[in-house]
Amino acid sequence: MLAMNLLSVTHAEKIIRSTQNKARTVECALASSLGKILAESIVADRDQPSADRSSMDGIALSMATWKKGCREFSIEGVQKAGIAAKTLKK
Repeated sequence: MLAMNLLSVTHAEKIIRSTQNKARTVECALASSLGKILAESIVADRDQPSADRSSMDGIALSMATWKKGCREFSIEGVQKAGIAAKTLKK
């Protein structure tokens, strides 16, 4: 069997840290930030939007039923703006 000279975890970490490139921080416009890495986390001070709402109309349907070949669905309900959210049937 060949003898191997293994590094300790501490020594390996020291080598890794000593060879790492320190990233420099630059400010740039949002439009030119594609492909860049954030220097810090971005956290919102409140939910956006602040209430459950939708800016457009839409529909919901069962994907499992769609995959079975069904292409006709009945309207089970209408959700108007400002009304408490309904629970969908499964």
